[in-house]
Amino acid sequence: MFVRMTQRRHSVAPEPHARHARYLAHVAQDLLKRILQVYVALTRSELLLRCWKKRTPNPNESLHSKLWLRCFKVKNAHLSRVTFAATDTVLIHNFGYEDSSLLVRLGLGLQEPKRNPDLKGTPTRRTPKRFRVQPVEDAAAYAPGIPARPRHLVAIINPFGGKKTCAAIYEHHAAPLLRRAAIAVTVSTTTHSGHAEFIAEEAAGTPGVNGVLVVGGDGIVAEAANGLIKYAVKVQGAKLNDRTASLPKTSIKLGVIPGGSTNAFFMSLQGTESPVTATLQVIMGCNLHVDVGAVYVEDRLLQFTVCGLHVGFLGALLETSVKLRTLGPIRDVIGATKEILRNRSYSCTMRFLEPAKQRSSPYDDIVCSADCRVCSASETDNESGVWTERNGDYHLIMIPLQSLECRYCKYGVSPACHSGDGTADLLLVPKSSMVNIVSDKLSLVHFRDHLKRTSLEAFRSSEIHCKMDPSVPINLDGELRYLPNFVMRVHRQRLAVFCRGREPVSSLDLSRASNNF
Repeated sequence: MFVRMTQRRHSVAPEPHARHARYLAHVAQDLLKRILQVYVALTRSELLLRCWKKRTPNPNESLHSKLWLRCFKVKNAHLSRVTFAATDTVLIHNFGYEDSSLLVRLGLGLQEPKRNPDLKGTPTRRTPKRFRVQPVEDAAAYAPGIPARPRHLVAIINPFGGKKTCAAIYEHHAAPLLRRAAIAVTVSTTTHSGHAEFIAEEAAGTPGVNGVLVVGGDGIVAEAANGLIKYAVKVQGAKLNDRTASLPKTSIKLGVIPGGSTNAFFMSLQGTESPVTATLQVIMGCNLHVDVGAVYVEDRLLQFTVCGLHVGFLGALLETSVKLRTLGPIRDVIGATKEILRNRSYSCTMRFLEPAKQRSSPYDDIVCSADCRVCSASETDNESGVWTERNGDYHLIMIPLQSLECRYCKYGVSPACHSGDGTADLLLVPKSSMVNIVSDKLSLVHFRDHLKRTSLEAFRSSEIHCKMDPSVPINLDGELRYLPNFVMRVHRQRLAVFCRGREPVSSLDLSRASNNF
C-alpha cells in the first residue's frame, strides 16, 4: 500500500491528511527511486512465500531470543555478565542443551524422563523435551578430567560465624548443588569451641567419607584442619610434640564455604567469597595442597595454623572484637579505630631461619595462582639456611601463611605470599608516630605494593622463634592467645583442600573481569 501510494503521489502535492505523502513530498527524486527499489524488493514473491511458510526472515532471531532470556536487554548489565550469557547461549545454540550442560561436565547424566504407560494416545500438541538429572557411578565416562569426584561429605556449620547466616548460606547456595550432584552429606552444627576439630577428626576415620565441608570463617576452618592433621599424625604413629618430625599429609580433603566475617583463607586461595564457586569446586573434586604451620610453646604443640599468627595491633583488635561480639562485623572497625588512637608498641625478639635457596621474595609482583611455578617446584631442605635475629619495639608483627585477602584488605597483608612453598612471611612493623601508622594502614588497604611503600621489614622463613611479654595479645587463626614464647614451624603442602587456586593473571583480562554477575 505504501509503495502504491508513493508511486502515485511522488510528483503531486500531498494531501494534508496523508502523513507518508507529506514526508515524501520533500524527498529528492533520485533518493525516492532508491527507496522505492528497497520497498519493491521487500514485496517479492520469494520473500513473501518464506513468511507464508512461517519461517522467520532473520535466522539470528532464535539465537537472540535465547540470549535475552539470560540477559534482559531492557535492563543495564555489566560487560562480564553479557559475555558470560553470550558464551552460554552460543554453546547451547551450537551443541544443544545436553552436550553443553555443566552438569554433564561435572559427571552427571541427563536422561529423558520415562513416559507414563497408563497414558494412551498421541498428545494434541507438541510439548518441549525435558530432562532430569541421573546420578552415575562412573564419573570419568562423562568428565574425564575429574575422576575423583566426592560421594560422601561431612558438613560442619558454625551457627555463630559472621552475621550468624552460615546455616542459611548452606541451605540456599550449597545444599541444592550438592543434591543435584548426588553427593551424600552428613550435616553437623558446632555447639562449643573445639567441636569442629572433634567432628573433623571423627570424619577422617569414618570409612566412605571423602571430605569435610566447613561453612564458616577462618576460626572454624582452622579447627577442622587441626582435626584432619591430628588424625593423619595418629594413623602414622608420629609424635605431635616432636618439632623435628615431618607431618604427614591429610587423608581426606577439606572444603570451605565462606560464611565468616573475613574469610581470608578461602579468598587467599580463590580470590572470591562466592559460596557457589566454593561448592562447585567441591563437586568437581578440585585438589590443592597448602602449607600448615605448627605452633609450639615450651616444646609442646599448641595448635596447627592455616592462616597465620599476628602479634600486637591485630591481637589487640581481636581482644576488643571479642568483647563486642554482639555488634557483628562492625566491631572490627571499632576495635581498629581504638587501637590506632592508642598507638601501642610491644617489645619482641625474633629469631628466624631464612632458606639458603629462596625461590621467591615477599616483595615480588607475582601472585600465587593455580599451577604456581613456585609452589610446584621440587621440595628443598629449608633447614639448611641462615638464622637471623631482630629485636626492638614493634607496633605489629605478622606471620601469614597465605596472602590473607579479605573485605578490609583488598590485596592481602602479603600479596606475594605463596600457599605451598613451605615458608611463611615475617612482616615487622616498627614503632612509629600515629600519622605514619595511619598512612601505613591506608597503603595496606588500597595498594598491592604496600610492602614497598611502608617502613616495615619483610622476610621469608620456614621456622620462627619469638620472645615477648606474656601480656601481649596474639591473634592465632582468629583465636585470642597470650603466649610469652613460641616457635612456629612451617610444613610444606600438608593440608589437602577442595580448591583449584585462582586463575593466573596472564590468562585473564583483569581490566574487564568482575565477580558481580
